[in-house]
Amino acid sequence: MAAKVRLYIVAICIVGVTGILWAQPEPMYIQGGTIFTMAGEVIEDGILRLEEGKITYVGRRITIPKDAIVLEAVDKYITPGFILAHSAIGTQPEAGQPGLNPVTPGFQIYDTINLNDPEFAEAASHGVTSINIMPVSRRPIPGVGTVMKTLGRHYEDQVVNKVSALGINLIQVARVTENTRDRSLASEVEAIILIRNWFREASRIQAAREDIQIGYSDFDIDGHTLMLLRAINKEIPVFIYANSPTEIERGISLFEDYDLQAVFVGMSDIDKLWDRFISWQPDLLTGSLDVFSTGGWLKPITLTLVDSLLQRNFRFQCQVDQFGMKGQGEVRNIMHQAAILQQAGLSQTEALKTITAVPAKLLGVDDRLGTIEVGKDADLNIFSEPPLEILSLPDIVMINGQIVNEPRR
Repeated sequence: MAAKVRLYIVAICIVGVTGILWAQPEPMYIQGGTIFTMAGEVIEDGILRLEEGKITYVGRRITIPKDAIVLEAVDKYITPGFILAHSAIGTQPEAGQPGLNPVTPGFQIYDTINLNDPEFAEAASHGVTSINIMPVSRRPIPGVGTVMKTLGRHYEDQVVNKVSALGINLIQVARVTENTRDRSLASEVEAIILIRNWFREASRIQAAREDIQIGYSDFDIDGHTLMLLRAINKEIPVFIYANSPTEIERGISLFEDYDLQAVFVGMSDIDKLWDRFISWQPDLLTGSLDVFSTGGWLKPITLTLVDSLLQRNFRFQCQVDQFGMKGQGEVRNIMHQAAILQQAGLSQTEALKTITAVPAKLLGVDDRLGTIEVGKDADLNIFSEPPLEILSLPDIVMINGQIVNEPRR
């Protein structure tokens, strides 16, 4: 009993001063909650054991030492930490647009992230424990993203995957400026020509490398080409941004020609190209859900289209596409978007997966994130109400086994 009281007092005092409870060398037990593992059954009255930032036990039957630190979660709901598969948090307005080259696959958003952005803490307070930050540039190939924890003791502690996905932007608007140095966008025709030329050259180098059987480090390859080679070899996924039927067709063509591990982003007009998608059903990362379609770079996906996808048994992966709180959608709406999907026909577990297990798999970090399993990072949300109920917010958010929000009263 003393250990339980001690935990509560330490959490309130330390969090109230610093915002984060990092000191937790001893194992911690979370007892009595309904655990949405996202990896199998929902465990009622379950027990979790956390050690050194990892989950070391998930189940119902384990003896808890008398002097152990225990966090009581009776009548609570426990989920994995939420993951944003696309975000602009921590980026600068012109991030991803260095130099004059309109194609910059070697640019890494990791090098420009601003950890002082208050939106990291805002995301964490709403249960978002990891985000994939992508370059916000509209260049044809703007660069690669980074998966990061929303809070951490040190910068490197927060990095989950330094190189997460390569962006290919087929949504282009021509813009002529007086100073060519300020030109950041290409026309649709210019964009696809540039993209194909770069992939064609990377494929030529790939073929030559295979012929003489040497690795990347033994070949004279620049940083831009290296990232394209990693995409061609399916070492990283490719986020293909497309909305209109023409843009989508160009994206499909690139996917087929280079056999990419593609994730189509946007896709608000996918209903006009059903036949092209039904046979192979790629991963889709949609815009934020809305009742009506509106204009903009990436239009929101309408509820009518979601219903059409479900009615056609289309195995799409629908998740909030978050472009920073200044753009379409807000980080605080991520649970509400998942709740809309539940109302549209997904089960509670399937809807929760769209903000946990699904983005973890898309980003290649499912070995650490997205589910509550032994060996995974102890990124958890604890709710008093079912997590997809309106106005539901986590009482406690944990990253690497540490409480990172002030417990809600």
